[in-house]
Amino acid sequence: MNVLSLLELINSSKSLIGGKIAVDGSIDQIRRLQSAKDELLTQAGLIRELAEVEWSQEKIRIARMVMIGALVFASLLCLMVAAGILVMVLVWDTPYRLPTAIGVFVVYGISTVLLYESFKRVAARSEDAFSATREEIAANITLVKSTLWP
Repeated sequence: MNVLSLLELINSSKSLIGGKIAVDGSIDQIRRLQSAKDELLTQAGLIRELAEVEWSQEKIRIARMVMIGALVFASLLCLMVAAGILVMVLVWDTPYRLPTAIGVFVVYGISTVLLYESFKRVAARSEDAFSATREEIAANITLVKSTLWP
């Protein structure tokens, strides 16, 4: 809280009666904030540490996703090319050449859609990121409000 906002708070909370200042609960709240300053700073430090731990976990999760995704892509690409070549070689001299080529493309398309949906499920887990930090901050805000402004 800077000096200007402190002065504004004091000015808004005083009423002049015969040159004397009658102070309402705002000054008491400021005093409570000042007395709880060390505890609030300690709690902010703990929240920062929790956020750092969760951020490192999130970085590891994202790195694993990228690494697994790249390996899956490379493996799938090799498998699909080899399977497509094998199928086309086996049916090249038959009347099923065109339907087989269409079937290979359909299978590749379906597998692409299924893998994309699987990737979206993994990426959706990012909503869980920093959930402990958010819960801790919400609990701290509730505690501060109930303590300072009963």
